[in-house]
Amino acid sequence: MADLPPDFTIVTGGQTGADRAALDWAIAHDIPHGGWCPRGRMAEDGPLPSGYKLRETPSADHSQRTMWNVRDSDATVVFSVQPVLVGGSLFTVDTARNLRRPCLCLPQNLGLGPAVRKLKAFLQNRSIRILNIAGPRESQEAGVARWVQSVLEAAFPLPQAAAATAAAEAEPAGPTPVAAKDQLRELFRMQRALNERIGVHTQGMSTEDKTKWVLNYCRAMSQELAELTDSVPWKWWAKYQEFDEQNARVEVVDLFHFLISLAQVLGMGADDVFEAYVKKNQVNFQRQETGYAVKDHDDSRHI
Repeated sequence: MADLPPDFTIVTGGQTGADRAALDWAIAHDIPHGGWCPRGRMAEDGPLPSGYKLRETPSADHSQRTMWNVRDSDATVVFSVQPVLVGGSLFTVDTARNLRRPCLCLPQNLGLGPAVRKLKAFLQNRSIRILNIAGPRESQEAGVARWVQSVLEAAFPLPQAAAATAAAEAEPAGPTPVAAKDQLRELFRMQRALNERIGVHTQGMSTEDKTKWVLNYCRAMSQELAELTDSVPWKWWAKYQEFDEQNARVEVVDLFHFLISLAQVLGMGADDVFEAYVKKNQVNFQRQETGYAVKDHDDSRHI
């Protein structure tokens, strides 16, 4: 990616909010990621999904992962919504100072343009290859995930997005195709951006919010399925109907919008869905091999 060294790596502690937004951005941009997370991989929304390639510290104490991420990185950037740092974010800055590691703070009141310029200059002037990104969890400072994503996207847009922008300025054209291996990740990135534009932030949801939005998306998919059904002539008493294949395709795409949103509510990224699909696909094949005469309620518990 332009402006970043080829071996550039993002590390975080895996918590909701700033940490998770940085990881999602790295995955969407096919940038290596890692870092230390507390023993048990626990975050405020539950166990960290396996798609995030973080290692566990010996201790479940969050301070150990914070210190180790600062220690093992070339520099740290702390994002925040509030201009005054507290709690874990302040501890991160103090740790960087004590370990004599470069540290940059980017509160939201800086504005997007100045924050992007500060970040790019900070990375370029220090030849940073391993960057630790930290900040408050989403429950502490709502909107911090959006702030992280906005700054990173503006500073280092996807190559295909930059190409599409250049092409659009030169001549009206359709969207630039995304490499096949990145298509699912790109769909997840685009859906998160759309949901946040609508006002639904799936990261760091409480159990109550998850329950609400699982039901909302299930109801929405039920409606899309009804509209898909109406694309085919199923009314045997009506002779006027015709198969509307174009509309059927649109309804299928609408279903993907809500299905991806549902996965994100449940803490699943593109990698998690892919890995779970592969495992469930194997189970389904095994069921066919054995005749699937008896339901085994335990054959999918490993997924």
